[in-house]
Order: sequence, then C-alpha cells, then structure tokens
Amino acid sequence: MMNLSGFLLPALWGLALGGSPSVQIGGLFPRGADQEYSAFRVGMVQFGTAEFRLTPHIDNLEVANSFAITNCFCSQFSRGVYAIFGFYDKKSVNTITSFCETLHVSFITPSFPADGLNQFVLQMRPDIKGPLISLVEYYKWEKFAYLYDSDRGLSTLQAVLDTAAERKWQVTAINVGNLKDERKDEAYRSLFQDLENKKERRVILDCEQDKVKDIMEQVITIGRHVKGYHYIIANFGFLDGDLSKIQYGGANVSGFQIVDFDDPLVSKFDQRWEALEEKEYPGADSKIRYTSALTYDAVQVMTEAFRFLHKQRIDISRRGNNGDCLANPAVPWAQGVEIERALKQVRVDGLTGNIQFDQYGKRVNYSVNIMELKNSGPVKIGYWNEVDKMVVTKSDLFPNDTMGMENKTVIVTTILEAPYVMLKKNSELFTDNDRYEGYCVDLAAEIAKHCGFKYQLKIVGDGKYGARDAETKIWNGMVGELVYGKADIAVAPLTITLVREEVIDFSKPFMSLGISIMIKKPQKSKPGVFSFLDPLAYEIWMCIVFAYIGVSVVLFLVSRFSPYEWHTEEFEDGQLGASESTNEFGIFNSLWFSLGAFMQQGCDISPRSLSGRIVGGVWWFFTLIIISSYTANLAAFLTVERMVSPIESAEDLAKQTEIAYGTLDAGSTKEFFRRSKIALFDKMWQYMKSAEPSVFVKSTVEGVLRVRKSKGKYAYLLESTMNEYIEQRKPCDTMKVGGNLDSKGYGIATPKGSALRNAVNLAVLKLNEQGLLDKLKNKWWYDKGECGSGGGESKEKTSALSLSNVAGVFYILVGGLGLAMLVALVEFCYKSRAEAKRMKGTTCMGWRVLRSSGMTFTDAMRSKARLSITGSTGENGRVLTPDFSKAVHAVPYMRPETRMEGIGRSRQQLVVGRCLMQYLQNCILKGQSTLTRAKMLDQGCTTPASRRCSDSLRPDHLIPADAAHLREGNNMESLVDVSRLLGASNSTNSSSTDLTYGFVSCGVSVLFYGSNFVPVKKIDTGDGMFFQWVLCAAVWTVSLVVNIILRSPKFWPLAMLGGAIWATGNITVVPIVKTIGLGLGILIWASFNLLMGWASSRFGWFGIEAETVGKPTLNYCGAALCLLSAIVFFFVKTDVQRPSTSEETPLLIDNSANSSSQGSIDDSWVDMLPPLTKRLVGSGLAVVAGILYGFSFVPVLYIKHHASDPGGPFSGASKFDLDYVFAQFSGIFLTSTVYFLIYCAFKKNKPQVFPKAVLPGFVSGVMWGVATCCWFLANHYLSPVVSFPIITTVPGLIAAIWGVVVFKEVKGLRNYLVLILAFCLVLAGALLTAFSKL
Repeated sequence: MMNLSGFLLPALWGLALGGSPSVQIGGLFPRGADQEYSAFRVGMVQFGTAEFRLTPHIDNLEVANSFAITNCFCSQFSRGVYAIFGFYDKKSVNTITSFCETLHVSFITPSFPADGLNQFVLQMRPDIKGPLISLVEYYKWEKFAYLYDSDRGLSTLQAVLDTAAERKWQVTAINVGNLKDERKDEAYRSLFQDLENKKERRVILDCEQDKVKDIMEQVITIGRHVKGYHYIIANFGFLDGDLSKIQYGGANVSGFQIVDFDDPLVSKFDQRWEALEEKEYPGADSKIRYTSALTYDAVQVMTEAFRFLHKQRIDISRRGNNGDCLANPAVPWAQGVEIERALKQVRVDGLTGNIQFDQYGKRVNYSVNIMELKNSGPVKIGYWNEVDKMVVTKSDLFPNDTMGMENKTVIVTTILEAPYVMLKKNSELFTDNDRYEGYCVDLAAEIAKHCGFKYQLKIVGDGKYGARDAETKIWNGMVGELVYGKADIAVAPLTITLVREEVIDFSKPFMSLGISIMIKKPQKSKPGVFSFLDPLAYEIWMCIVFAYIGVSVVLFLVSRFSPYEWHTEEFEDGQLGASESTNEFGIFNSLWFSLGAFMQQGCDISPRSLSGRIVGGVWWFFTLIIISSYTANLAAFLTVERMVSPIESAEDLAKQTEIAYGTLDAGSTKEFFRRSKIALFDKMWQYMKSAEPSVFVKSTVEGVLRVRKSKGKYAYLLESTMNEYIEQRKPCDTMKVGGNLDSKGYGIATPKGSALRNAVNLAVLKLNEQGLLDKLKNKWWYDKGECGSGGGESKEKTSALSLSNVAGVFYILVGGLGLAMLVALVEFCYKSRAEAKRMKGTTCMGWRVLRSSGMTFTDAMRSKARLSITGSTGENGRVLTPDFSKAVHAVPYMRPETRMEGIGRSRQQLVVGRCLMQYLQNCILKGQSTLTRAKMLDQGCTTPASRRCSDSLRPDHLIPADAAHLREGNNMESLVDVSRLLGASNSTNSSSTDLTYGFVSCGVSVLFYGSNFVPVKKIDTGDGMFFQWVLCAAVWTVSLVVNIILRSPKFWPLAMLGGAIWATGNITVVPIVKTIGLGLGILIWASFNLLMGWASSRFGWFGIEAETVGKPTLNYCGAALCLLSAIVFFFVKTDVQRPSTSEETPLLIDNSANSSSQGSIDDSWVDMLPPLTKRLVGSGLAVVAGILYGFSFVPVLYIKHHASDPGGPFSGASKFDLDYVFAQFSGIFLTSTVYFLIYCAFKKNKPQVFPKAVLPGFVSGVMWGVATCCWFLANHYLSPVVSFPIITTVPGLIAAIWGVVVFKEVKGLRNYLVLILAFCLVLAGALLTAFSKL
C-alpha cells in the first residue's frame, strides 16, 4: 500500500494544489512505521500551499538491509529527487551517509544521531547525552547499570563512560541489543536477577520504546518495580509507553519528553490529529509519538528550505543530472550544496520545540522536559536546555514515599467470602462498612482502632484474591489493587506467598492453615458380613492363625519328647496282649487344645509335663491379651457408627481417576500445585491442568456447590480454615479428609513501602497476644456452627488396632514356646539318664540274637528318641511297644537298603513278632529255654501277657518256612529265626524312621531357605556380585565341615557341574530381591525350581532313572498345586524400599571420577529402572534362576543312578546323597570366584565391595549351606519326587511371612487374601506330595 501511494501521491498533490511549483523528494520508511508515515502525509497536506508544494516518492523497505537501502536510494536518485527523508539503523547508516556525501544529496532523518560529521545528513533528533548526564548528576548516582542497544550506536555510552571516569562513577554497561527474540524474556529476567545479586538497583535504559516496553514487563514480572528501584528511560518519548503497570509499584521512573503536550502549538495539532480517521491514517487513534512528531517537523523543515530557495529563485533543477548513482566515477549534483545550506538555515518552531541546526546538521538550542512517574501518572519536574542545563521546577522527586495516614480515609480492599466477609441479611438498610459482617470485618475494625485511622471497606471488583496473568503479566484481584494503587490495605483471607511478597508487603500471619481436601460426606456404611473382624488389623489375624498352628505343633513336639507325657496301660484279660505307652497329645489333640484355649472354652486334656504346661501357659496369656484387646475394640466399633470414605489422603486422590478434583482458578492453592516440585503434587497438577471439563472453579461457593452436587465424584482443594467452616454449615454434607498438604498463613497486605506496614504488624501481634484472634475464630467458626461440635461423626472414627499395639504379646508367645522346647530337651536328657542308671547291669542270657551287656546313656537316648519319633499315632497318640527293655530286643544297625527288605510284611506278622518278643521276655525272666506252646504253658509262663502271646502263635501267622519248623515242635533256636521276625518288625520301624528323617530334613531346609536372605535384606549389596561371592565362600565352608564329619568320601568332579549351574543362577538373586522383593522373588524362582527338579526326577530326564511313588496321582496333583501357588503368588504386589542404611562409599571405588554425573556412588543398574521395568526384569530373572536351580541336582542324581553299572565311570559310587555335598559346593565356590574375577575385570579392577555386607552375607551362606545339606538328606530318605515340591515351594511361604510381618513388602487386604490363597495351595500341594510316598 505504501509503495502504491508513492506513485499516486504526486498525482493527488497535483490535483489538490493545481499547477503550483513542486519539488520532488524521496521517502524511505521502514515496515511497521504506520504512524510515522501518517504524520508525514499530514505534514505534506499541512505545509503545502498554492505557491509551493512537495511531491513525495515513497519506498517501504527493511532499513537493516543495506542492499535494499542501496536499491531504493538509487531508485529515488534516478527519479530526480532533490532531497530524501528516511530512517536508518546501525547497519545501514554508513551506506546512506556514503551515498549522500558522494552524490551531494541531503538526507533528513528522525533516527538516532549518527557518529561523526556528515555534511549532507540532517539529524531531526537531538543528542541525548547532555540531558542524560545532567539527570544522573542531579540524582547524585555514583553506581548504576547502563543497558544500551548497540543498534543505536555507541556515542552516548562513550560519553557516559568518559564522564564516569572523570567523576569516579561505577558503571556496569550491558548490551541488550543482540538478544534473540525467542529467549529475550528469560534473558531479561536473568539479567535483572544478576543485577539484584550485585545490589544494582539504579538502571539506565538507553533503548527504543519497544525494547523499553519488553524490559519493563519483565521488571514487573520479577517484582523489581517496587520501592528502592530507580529507572531512567534514555529516549525522548517518556509518554509514548504504557506506564500504568509500573505506576503503582513504588519504583521511581524518570525520563525525557521532547513533545510538550502543554504547548499551544502541540495542543492545536493534537486536536486535528485526534479528528483523523484511523482507517485512512493508521496510528491516529493514539497520541503521536516523538518519532512521528520528528517526522512531521522534518516535512516542515524541507518545505521551508525549498520555499526559501524558490523565493530566492535559485536554480536547483536536475535537468541532465538524473544519472546512475552507481556510476564510476560518481557524478555529484552541483546544486546539492545549495539545498544542504538552505536546510541547515531553517529555524522554525515545531512539535518538538525550537528546530535549529549547526553546520554539521545536528539540532541545537533545543529543550526537553524532565519527567517522573508518580502515583497520579507522569509529571513534568523540570526541563533541560543547552544554556541552563537542568532546571527543576518541582522538588518532590520521590513521590512514591507514602505519607502519613492522618486525616485520610484508608481504602481497605477485601473479598466476599464466608465467614470472613459477608453481607448482612438486611444489608440494603445499612451503608458503608455497616453493610458487612464477618471475621475480617471485625479484624479490620480492630486494626483501625489500634492504628488510629479511618477506613472504608471496598469489595474487589473481579472477585479474585490475586494472581499474575501469564501473558499480560498484570496482577488481578486484591493484589492488583494494591500494586496499582487502587487500595491502601487488604484485609482478607489472603495467603502469604513468595510471588505476592515480591510486589506487596505482608504482616505477620493472623491465621495459620494449609491446603486440605473437601469431599461430600459419604453415607454411613452398613455392617458387613465379616465386620466382626474389623477391630483387629488383617496382619494381626494372619499372625494369630500362624501362632495357633505354631503353638499346636510345638505342644505336639514337646509332648512327644517329654517322658512325663507318656504313661503305660495294660489290656484286660482275653485281649491281644501288649502293654501300651500312651501320649494324649497327638497332633489333632494339640490343635484341639489350642483351639479350646483360644475360644476360652477349655479342653478335656491338659499337659502333664513342665514343658507342655509352659506352652499352655504362654498360649493362655496370649489369648487373654488378644481376646481382651479384641473385645475392647469391638465395643468401640459397635457403639460408633462409621462412615467409609472413598479417599483418605492426597495419595488416594492421585492414584484414582474416578473422583475429579480441582482448586480455585486464581489463588495461592492453584499456584502451589503449579510450582510444586514434589512428584505427588506435580502429578495432581498435570491432571488438573488437562482435565476436561475443567476442574477449576471461579469461587469457593462454586467449588462447594460442585462438591455437593457431584454425588461424591468431585473433591475440592481449599484452605483448611474454609473447609472447617463449611463443614459446620448446613446441610452438613461435606467433610474434610486427610491432613493438610502444606503449611502457610493469612496476612494483611499493604503496598510496597507503605507507612501502614509497621503499624499493622504491631497490631496483629498485639491482637494475637491478647487472644482476640482465637476468640474471633471461635465466634465465626464454631459458636455460629450449625452441625454440632466436633464437625460430625467422622471425628469419632475408631481405628483398627495395628500389629504394633499387640506386638509384645507375640514376643512373649515366641519366648514361651522357645523356653518350652528347651525344657522338653532337658526333660528328655534327664529321663534318658535315669533310665540308663536303672537298667545298668541288667543282662538277658541264653539267646544269641537277644544278648546284651546292659544299657548306656546313648542307648537310652536312642531308645527315647525312637519312641518319640517312630511311634505309630492314632487319634489319641497311642503307641504299641513291648514293656521290656530296649536292650533286650535291640538289633544290629543295618543300612537303609537292608532295612527296607521287610517293608512288605503284613501287619498280622508284625503283631506276632511283638507277641513273641513279649513271650520271650517273660520266659527269659523265668529261666525257660524252649519255645513250644505246650512247654511254655507247662513251665509256668502263665502271665496274662504270656497267655495272650501263646494263644496268638498259630502256624498261619508265620511265614511258610517258620510254620514248618513250628509244626515239627523244634526248640526255639531252631524253630524260629528270631532275628528275621525282629528284622521284619524293625524294617517297618526303619521305614517310618526314614520318613521321619526325610520330613524333618524338609522342615529344616524350608525354614533356612525361606530365611537365608533375611540377614542381608536391610544391607546394601550394590549389584550383588561381591555378595554372591561371600555367600558362596560360606557355602563352601559348610561343605568342608560336612566333608570332615563324613571322613572325606570319594570326590566326583561331575558333581561340581551342579554347583556351577547353581552359582550361575545365584548371581541374579540380589537384582531379584531389589526389584520384586524377597517374598515374591523366592516364590517365583521356587516354582520353576520345582517344575524342573520334580520333572527331571519323575520322568527321568538327562539319563536319570525315573522315580516311582506309591500314589502317582497324589504326586501329580501335589506338584501341580505347588506350581499353581507360585502363579497365585505372582499377583501379590510388593512395595520394595531401598535400604536406608547403605554405606556412602563402597570400597575400591574411585569417588573422584564422574562424581557429578552420579546421584549416588552405590546406585546399581537395578536402582535406575522404572517401576514397571523393575517388575518385569525381576520376574524374568527369577524364572531364569528357578530353571537353573532346578537342574542343579541333576549331576548328583545322575552319578547315583549309574553307580550300579558294572564297569561304568561311576561304578561303586555312594548311594548316600550327603557324600556329594563337598563336590557340588566346591563347584559353587569355584564358579562364583570365576564370575567375580570377570566382574572385577569388567569394572577395571574397581568392583563395588561393601564391608557391611560381609558378615550378613556369610551368615546367609551358612544358612543356605545347611538348608542344602538337609535337602540332600531329604532326597535320600524321600526321593526328589517328594522333596522337590515341598522344599521349592514352602520357603516361598516363609519368605512371604517375613515380607508381611517384618519388611512390610506386602500391604493391603487384597494382597493378604491372595497370600492366604497361595498358602493354602502350598500346604495342600506339600501334603499331597508327602502322602504320595506313604
């Protein structure tokens, strides 16, 4: 449009002015200079007459582009212009001055004065050096910052620095002209922050108005526009910028104004300017800027100069001189000097005052006004000219110093917010302050009384507390009214925050509070079917179940081992004869006794031994405390109606998506979440920011209504004081849940530097000390409450007892059980010693198979142990046994395979054998030497037991060979092979003993396996490589002890392969425990351990002979249930916490390297994983570990099953599994050492070595070694088909109990229920597997 006007204007001017003489002039305008171009056009019309006129040729261009400047200048010159008006900047000024000097073309410009002496350049803008230095001198600045725009040249900066050197000023010069637009705001804020750190609070801004505007916006943003700061704007357009945002901040702002709007000439022009149409004259809708005024004055100067030449009839024609400006050599215009002289001789009064030039084209004899920004707006405080320099006409240079408040009505801004400020019911009948009531109304009256001023309450117009707009940087609400001088003080629930404190002052807090959560009060919950369980926490119920089972088992064991629980009974005559040793505490009776005691009902049996009574006593004490605690808490649960709240804390809010939550749209609560760096609150902010529909509300009333109408689907975050107040108001359907999210206070606010600040502060402190603030809160919160005291039923909620409340009774129970077992052991040893003394010296002669030389203490202990362990138990625990000394019928020790020969004999044959032994005892005591039935009767073997025994000796009771001898009537030695009969009986006893040994070994193994990582659970083990090596060293130490005890059986290298396989799986243990926890990790790897180990033994994988069981269906079902339990265990969610007692620096690590890039030197790769990845990685590693563990027994089993191959490599190998422990454990230690050496090489000989992990790791290794030795024994006595399902799954249960009770890795009702289900599956699977062998 501007280019088009360049061609149309000559024609329009010709039509307007008829045939009057005209002079061609050029115009170079930058893009965006709309108002300057409008002023240029107005000047053309204003100063053109019928006698003379100017004809412009206009070009619109980018003044920073030298090529564009050259092209346009040459184009103008070729058109025959006599002079050129235009703009330039630092990049193009040299190009223009060069053309002007070469071609003798005058250039009139309102741009900044160029450096140097340029004959053909007329500077419409005066030099600002003089006024600026005079103003600095007047303010007596000795230290200040000078921000300059290098695009305007450096002449002013040089003058300031020269003066500073003379007068010893400290000047910090900073170039702000090279900042990139996209980063400039951040750069300005950073710049002023640096100045603040240097205490630089006096700043000169030597920039154009657009850049001054950007800088001042950032000054307001960071709160540097308050009292104590002083800014000088070093340009001539002080009134051109919008200073309203900084006007009330308190800072002093000074500057210069070259256009005096009070001048009649300017006022007259201003009237005509305001009458222009903005569409035709862009920029006419605002006051004329100083650059536009300079443009207007430039048209007047050119008009006067050419009119003078026209009157003098000086020939300035361009005939024959419209050549190329780039000609070589250049041809200057001969009349150019005349025009240059005429322009410099012009003296007129314009919008910018007196216009006069010196011989170098610079303005002289000019005057500028000195301006300052006051609360009422910009005010002229003086002027500057070259003769008088600076002249001050007003002495109040610092108007923002607040005067006293005497005889002045203070404007108190506040907000309508119950109970702080409310309209009275009949407010229309009152006026002014009497229309309001509330906490802040009373507080304002007390403050005014203490400070001694009159006040007027004024409700904030926009109804907001005060926040800064992110785009406009303008404060709204009550804070905005204080910042912009519309109020003197704010008495309202205004939160003290950092961003507000930067722009206003706060008093001491008059009320403390925090952000809280408001929800709709839920309906009272109906009692559930299992509500009777509520008085105790779920972990207590689980512990009670385990305690019940544990007490019953301990009672059973101590009763079996304590001789005082055994008593002998005689059968009546005529019944099958043998004396009975009875023990009433079988496993079922033990369970029944414990249950009866727990239910406070008693039982028909009671312990006789001291150890049993200790168990009963501590169990009774335990049940007394538990039942009493349960009863007391149950009463509270039954008498208090409780409400089930859907959320209890901010964590609950953040974890769910069903209930929306939000805050007030403009307030400190929203700012708190927006600025918070805490992960929880940042997560909540991200949700609130992106929620649709919006969760923000415009007022607290709207927020409360939204809570009440949302049917529990919306939670409102607000200050706790307001929350508590609304909870006390009808319809009493809201409630506060959880604690406060932060801690803050309400304060009375005043503008920066207000004289009221100190007085208000003292008043607040005095009111607080007098207790008046608390009285006011009670008055407006609780005394006027409508829902009763206490805030509703939610205050009376009774919490369930936690484990910590009754932990002591569990400790007493465990201690008592341990004491009982110790007493049982003492009783066992004491009774055995007494039995040995009683039987010492007693012999039984005459029978070579029964011959003995007496009973030793060892024999007595063995006898008592066999009675305790191998007795066949019935419902009442009865044990059938001969009533003579075990020394009489003791048989030589036989290896297990020999003892198994008689396992197939019938129960009837065993009864005959026992009867025969009873008969032998009686006859031997009477001196008999034959065994025929007749002779037995004839010789007087007529005791009841002898008769019963002889009656039962029928030929069909014996095996065929024995029956034949009996018919022949031979004597006892030739008739019956007593040792065979005894062997048959003892083989059955040996089978029972093997099962006992096997299951006891399983018990020890599962206990140690489930607990062996407990010692290191709270110890930081880094990446686990050093820990696994220490553990394997301890394992090898255990094997060394076992090898010495076994007298060094033959070493089979193949068994080391199993150790290597196990060690490979073991290096994954620490990452597993760190990622998914101790309990869940053991459960997962145990499942795959079970699957691999059981399947390889059951189906004969890898060349192993397939194992057989008596009941394969039970075995399959047991293994399947054990595997299913592990799958169920996978759904238990764990909360694994990193050890809090980790060492700061592991050994062998160079802490000086890369210290800045690591958050913690002992962080392993596991600690860097996100939660989901941790769970996946941990589960995957547990699967791999389980597979490797399951195959670790394969080499040993392979050697055993090929030991009977004649001529094979393993011919003659031992059948006893414990003989291979040393070889396998040696493979473990060797492999772990190799892995550790590889790890050291990978770490460049700087492994993570944690000294605190050495002892716990060694203990863990010893426990594991003992457990594995017991597993070897279980494999021997039970076979892997039975031992694998039990030992691989039950330790997971033990570990899970540790995780629940001690480490708190498993939490929540859902997880407890899943854990109980998995426990039931494990128990069922283990029992089925055990029964498959019986």
